[in-house]
Amino acid sequence: MSTFDPINLNNKQKDASQQNDVNKRTRVSLTALQKKELCERMQVNPILKQKDMAKEYKISKQAVSDILRQEKIWSTIETGTASAKQKRNRKPAFIEIDDAMKLWVEHVLIHSDINLNDSILMERALAFTKEFGYDNKFLASSGCVNMEDIPQFRADLQNILKKYDYRDIFNCDETALYWQLESDRSIAHMPLPGKKKSKERITLLLTCNASGDEKLPILFIHKYESPRALKSISKSTLPVWYYWNAKA
Repeated sequence: MSTFDPINLNNKQKDASQQNDVNKRTRVSLTALQKKELCERMQVNPILKQKDMAKEYKISKQAVSDILRQEKIWSTIETGTASAKQKRNRKPAFIEIDDAMKLWVEHVLIHSDINLNDSILMERALAFTKEFGYDNKFLASSGCVNMEDIPQFRADLQNILKKYDYRDIFNCDETALYWQLESDRSIAHMPLPGKKKSKERITLLLTCNASGDEKLPILFIHKYESPRALKSISKSTLPVWYYWNAKA
């Protein structure tokens, strides 16, 4: 009597299910420029269905819906910029250093002839790291700054500004004010041992024109609509434009 090895009829089904699992795990992330293109196509041709766009771009229908919900953001993306190639908009891990670097780079580009490069940026970032107390947590890197684009950016900006008088050119800078942070310079001789630095902050937006003869009221962003110090005080009587945001 001949014997036969048992045959597993579920092998093909298992292979197919394993392949499906692999396909499900494959995640497609669109660049900011692709998201802008998707929004523009849906706007030009309203007949297009979200499920068809999802199939074409190999993403889920929910992802298409999320992209269209943020259409105003993607419409501002410009071709050829670093942000156009980004796939994810991640918040910086060290917001204070990121804000400080933005302000410093803008100041250098406008008021100085220094040729910025990766080593200068990294050196400045490490200096801010010590000031904010992140010595052992932050490692500076060159990131995604394209230094070759800076000269062209300067030339384009100068050509645009030629059309206007200095009094009609306004510049605004956003800065964080750590109003509870004790000074570690001038009067202070050394930090107090065993005491953490306060990170309570508010956000300020300062605006003036290039000639310096017109300054707009400071735009003041607090965390709360009515902090205890301003209780029963009308915000319209303050010498600033008062706003509030929980993430200020």
